Amino acid sequence: MRSQGRSLHDSFYSRDCAKKKRKKQPDRVEPGFRALAESLPEMVVSFDKKMRCMFVNSVFEQITGFSLGQFYGKTSRKTGIPKEVVKSWKTAMASAIETGRNTGIYFSFPQTSGLRSFSGDIIPVFDGNRRLKALL
Repeated sequence: MRSQGRSLHDSFYSRDCAKKKRKKQPDRVEPGFRALAESLPEMVVSFDKKMRCMFVNSVFEQITGFSLGQFYGKTSRKTGIPKEVVKSWKTAMASAIETGRNTGIYFSFPQTSGLRSFSGDIIPVFDGNRRLKALL
C-alpha cells in the first residue's frame, strides 16, 4: 500500500510508530505469521474467507485507533469504520475471492489531522488444495 508517498502493502503498511498496549492476539494466528506481521513497519490485516477480521498488527491499531478486540471475528461493516472504507474493502475482497488474484485497493481513512490515503493489495491465501484460506 502507499500512504503519503510511502510504500504500503495490505496487508496495510505504514511507518507510524506510536506505542500502545495491545490485547493478546488469538491463538489461531500462526506464530511465524504474527512475528513477521509485527516486525513490519506497515499495517497488516488478515481476513478469513467470510471476510471476518482474524488479525491486525500494532501498526494498524496505531494508524486507525481500532484494536484487534474491536475487529476480531467481525466483517468490516460491523467494526465501526467509515462506510466508504467498508465499501472499498468489501469490493476489493470480493474481487480477490472471485478471481483468486491480488486486487488493488484504494481508500482514505479519517485521522485527527484529516484524511489519510492508502493504496495496496488484497492478497488471497490458499491452502495446499488451492482452496481459499484467508485474505491479507
